[in-house]
Amino acid sequence: MAATAQRTTSDRLDEWAQLNRGIARMTEQAVRRRHPDHDDRQVFSALVRRLHGDDLALEVWPDAAAVER
Repeated sequence: MAATAQRTTSDRLDEWAQLNRGIARMTEQAVRRRHPDHDDRQVFSALVRRLHGDDLALEVWPDAAAVER
């Protein structure tokens, strides 16, 4: 923790952003492994449903209901 505290705020924010991008890539890869037949739009729909929940995702993208997450 001391090493993290000594880093600048900018450095810590950069690391946080990199970690978030990595998690997003891993989540997308998990959907693609689970559903290799999904096209890019279906992968997007599955990710939105996972991240934001069915109620919100389906309100914005009703066609996402047809996509298995």
